[in-house]
Amino acid sequence: RRTDAAGTSVTARIYNVTDAVAAVTGAASTSTSFANETLTFTPVAGVRTYRLQIVGSNATAPIFALGFVEIIGSD
Repeated sequence: RRTDAAGTSVTARIYNVTDAVAAVTGAASTSTSFANETLTFTPVAGVRTYRLQIVGSNATAPIFALGFVEIIGSD
């Protein structure tokens, strides 16, 4: 994730759409260079929908991100 201007922060989070709550929120970054971050969380039991979201602190400067979600589980 990165921002075009250090006055705007960008934060990655995994959002639990089903329950309308953030499952995990990363650290805010004001880096103008791409910075990696790994978010780890334990999913809630049952069927849930999760979404990777990138949130800017304001609408002053563009924010950018590239991300993926990997689910590791066992039967």
